[in-house]
Amino acid sequence: MAIPFIVPSQIFSSRSAAKNYIRDEILHAYPLRTRIDRADHHLFLSEVLELHSDAVEKIGPGIDHFYVEETYRLLGKETVGRDKRAIIVVRVDGDTRD
Repeated sequence: MAIPFIVPSQIFSSRSAAKNYIRDEILHAYPLRTRIDRADHHLFLSEVLELHSDAVEKIGPGIDHFYVEETYRLLGKETVGRDKRAIIVVRVDGDTRD
């Protein structure tokens, strides 16, 4: 039996269901290098980011916005396949993290 994945704004039947939602509704739904502007997507990504093991470092002084980037364009990830995408967090201090 799958364990539900719960964040304050949404409940998914499993972690896989949440990953599918991120992939289908966010990662591949937004054009590259454009701000993820839907308030519900921003809220959801913020909540999920808070669960990350490196959340404090990634969030830093706060989240300004998120956007989608091709993974191979990220420093240190140049060898990743050109069809891969990542969600980037832009912090209020202007720094970015994947």
